[in-house]
Amino acid sequence: SSFGAVVGSLVVAKDPKIKAAVLTVGGGDIPFIIARSKIGLFKNARVKQMEFHGIESVDEYEDFISQYVQTDPLDYAKPTDRDRLYMILAKKDKSVPSATQYRLHEKFGSPERSRINGDHVFSLLFTSWLPLSPSRRALNSLVEKLDD
Repeated sequence: SSFGAVVGSLVVAKDPKIKAAVLTVGGGDIPFIIARSKIGLFKNARVKQMEFHGIESVDEYEDFISQYVQTDPLDYAKPTDRDRLYMILAKKDKSVPSATQYRLHEKFGSPERSRINGDHVFSLLFTSWLPLSPSRRALNSLVEKLDD
């Protein structure tokens, strides 16, 4: 989930021994995520770094960050991983912006997915606590894949 899904997408893309994974509200395009995330850690660091380096816009900050990011899920995700994945996407996420989740989903060849009509925290809570949640559907889907 969240940043774990960002890292998990890299692991899935690089390790063919992983037979199935659920990625919940994880995205690709790390510079975009860092530059636009509403997560306090990123937001506070962004404000301080922009001030320190005299950066005036978020777009400039994204360009600045992109010089330092050497690994991004979008660089490794491939459609051949599609059948090993189930993705849960949040439609109104401003922490891991929804657009980055959909880009990663597409880059992975549009695997089976659930879309939550909520923000980051709501989507994480919704998928974790409800018995008929997307997490349950994801688990059922992947168990079927593992049985194949």
